[in-house]
Amino acid sequence: DDPRTSVADVPPFIVSSIIPGFLYLGPEPTKPEDLNELEGLGVKEVLNLALECEDKDGEVARRFELRKIGMRDFVEETGVQKAIEEACRILGDAQLQSKPVYVHCRAGKSRSVTIVLAYLVHRNHWSLKRAYSHVSERRKGISPNIGFVAELMTWEERERGRKSQGV
Repeated sequence: DDPRTSVADVPPFIVSSIIPGFLYLGPEPTKPEDLNELEGLGVKEVLNLALECEDKDGEVARRFELRKIGMRDFVEETGVQKAIEEACRILGDAQLQSKPVYVHCRAGKSRSVTIVLAYLVHRNHWSLKRAYSHVSERRKGISPNIGFVAELMTWEERERGRKSQGV
């Protein structure tokens, strides 16, 4: 048994629709029923942002196009801008190809939320504040760590050419 996946540790598998028919957000899929739910939503691609989440049995890769950008949920995490750029490219390509994507980290609260917020700022030319409101209305309990919020503010300034107001 993997102690990491004890019942107490596994967040409930709740998928949030951020852009209906295209962008979904949530925790790591750990059971066959989770993958069935994603297939039922029409998901074609899975973007895993958690360094520690592995597709141990290869089931995710068998059923979906699996992409991984390994991030740690640390305030002092490095390379966040590069990860945001890569994720926005992956999501943009998927959207052009009409391939619905499920974005996840371990719990669907910090890393995956950070990437989804960055994509909404990029794709919709939204302020970070507007993107945060949009996501928080659709997913309860989001909480990107403060280091990621600072990175998002930098991203917003780059994307929009004006000072960020934060979240």
